[in-house]
Amino acid sequence: MVAVAVILAAVWVRKRPTPAAPGTNLTASIQAIAQLDLSPAPTSAEPALPAAPSPPPPAPPPRVQPVTPPAPAQPTQPPPTPAASSAPPGPAPSPYTRQLVKNLTSLDVSKGISPEQAAAWRGELDKLIKEGAASIPAIREFLDQNVDLVFDGVPGAEQLGARSVRLALFDALAQIGGPEAISLANRTLQITADPREIAVLARTLEQMEPEQHRQAALKAAREALALAAQNPAARNVSPLFEVLQKFGGAEVAAELEQAATKWNYYAPMALAALPNGAGISALTRIAQNVDGRFGASSRFALQMLAELAPQYPEAAQALVEQVKTQRLSDLAWYGIASALAGTQMVYSETYLDTVVPPPNAIDPKSYSIPSNQQYYRSYNVSLQWTPEQIQKQLQLIDQLRAVSPAAAAALEPTRAALAARLGQ
Repeated sequence: MVAVAVILAAVWVRKRPTPAAPGTNLTASIQAIAQLDLSPAPTSAEPALPAAPSPPPPAPPPRVQPVTPPAPAQPTQPPPTPAASSAPPGPAPSPYTRQLVKNLTSLDVSKGISPEQAAAWRGELDKLIKEGAASIPAIREFLDQNVDLVFDGVPGAEQLGARSVRLALFDALAQIGGPEAISLANRTLQITADPREIAVLARTLEQMEPEQHRQAALKAAREALALAAQNPAARNVSPLFEVLQKFGGAEVAAELEQAATKWNYYAPMALAALPNGAGISALTRIAQNVDGRFGASSRFALQMLAELAPQYPEAAQALVEQVKTQRLSDLAWYGIASALAGTQMVYSETYLDTVVPPPNAIDPKSYSIPSNQQYYRSYNVSLQWTPEQIQKQLQLIDQLRAVSPAAAAALEPTRAALAARLGQ
């Protein structure tokens, strides 16, 4: 059994941004990211469209360890600073609620977590929630310390129902509700730069006050993504893309397009998931890759267009136009064929319920790219297709095969498999 050191983890905290001048808008946000070094990462270590699944995306190694603070050499990523320093003082916690929080953070996970330990820990959390608004000062006091007890990789941690103490406390705020809980969640959202925390706080605030805090969540995600763009290998930012995708709509398409120069899978997946096909134009430009800056993103954008083609004629047309160029690689054809056969690509972990695989999904696969911390998975949904949907896929495949000899060869196995289901 692997021994795990029990350490309170430092939380990544954003500098409070300088207030925007009047008239600042989305374009300014895009320009702020554009000023960073967003050249494509070397593709030698990135499987643009994996020909075979890699092992499942690894959870971080068994640990309860510090989240790596920003390096001192990068002044735009300061070491954690107390959130409470700029916050007005609140009422002091009662000794009882302070002890309940202490009990949550003193869990011994050095030998894994037993069912008895998990039950006791959940019981302490329930007691804190039952105290209602009276527990808010104790929760605030802990959150203001900018530390956490992280359970990732600890044997038996799934029994706790939370990935860390802070994330558990965010969910507790949602259950407590009320103006004090909303205020604390919103204040923490303005400070943290941890992608998971931003997503969970966005979900928490959405539960407590639907549609009232979406702009704050988007702002937090944008700022954290701009920081992460300076070192994409440092952390997994899929929760930030999920926040942008769920709450941003068409207005974030340009930002996601720019981000594709750094995150060649996450950004196209988010664009493909925007409502009403709002990301198709950006996906088309990424696929065309006129100036060469999108690198491997261009191949994956083709796969996303192939996923969207049955639903959106403009996606199908964009795909046809790219096929006509006769410049597609074998990896590009692999992705297009997979999508036309019913494969869908999603983030490995979701925090905002943006991905709900159908119950009859098959052929699950997991992939990882450590060089820029991208973890994603796929599954095939073609078993739920009706005969009419299958026929529509065949028509699209035939349209592609008609404009390119390469398409005729690359898509023949997919066509044959679908046609067999119709008895053709």
